[in-house]
Amino acid sequence: MKRIVVVVAFAALSACGGASQSVETVTPRENFATAQIANSELANTVENFAYTTGRNMPTTGGATFNGTASINVSSGRGDRSFALLGDAELTANFAGGSITGNLDNFVASEKNRNGVTTYYDATGGIDIGGRRSEFGGDGEPQFFTADYRGTVVVGNTNLAFNGDLGGALVGNRVGQPASETAVRGLRASSYGDTVPVGNGERRVEMDIYTLVNN
Repeated sequence: MKRIVVVVAFAALSACGGASQSVETVTPRENFATAQIANSELANTVENFAYTTGRNMPTTGGATFNGTASINVSSGRGDRSFALLGDAELTANFAGGSITGNLDNFVASEKNRNGVTTYYDATGGIDIGGRRSEFGGDGEPQFFTADYRGTVVVGNTNLAFNGDLGGALVGNRVGQPASETAVRGLRASSYGDTVPVGNGERRVEMDIYTLVNN
């Protein structure tokens, strides 16, 4: 989700024929704004797909999904809060009934108690389905659950995530080649888990939106 723009200018120097170079680096705040737009556009696309029907649910093979992840960390009481935007890559194993992946390349904002916001290019990531995952909850084959776990460093704060999310395959593409799935995308969310911040806990609200790679 990080975007760096480099501008290089070459100019002939009258005496020695050398070159001059200027570099422009996009700020974390600009990266965050770009990520917000990308996340919003993808969310609108994925949310317009209906859940994949049981008839179109694959039972063999697998698929890879790429998209975005947004995470809000807040107490809701005016304490320090964080907003994270990153990349999501998930792989569904339809034959094995599991889903795994990761969230990374985060950009983030931190709002302090005085309402001042600071932007960061964060480090670290979050693994999805590393310990458990399964499709078919409540008898609906397109729905899944998975654990998530990992640490994202925002400025001087380590946000250690550890919880569970639920999601579903979406879309019912018709007329696709036999080698491709009818599924169009995947969405998932987690609300109610917490992450330690300082001497307290913050509520985690996570949303993931992806499109299938075929």
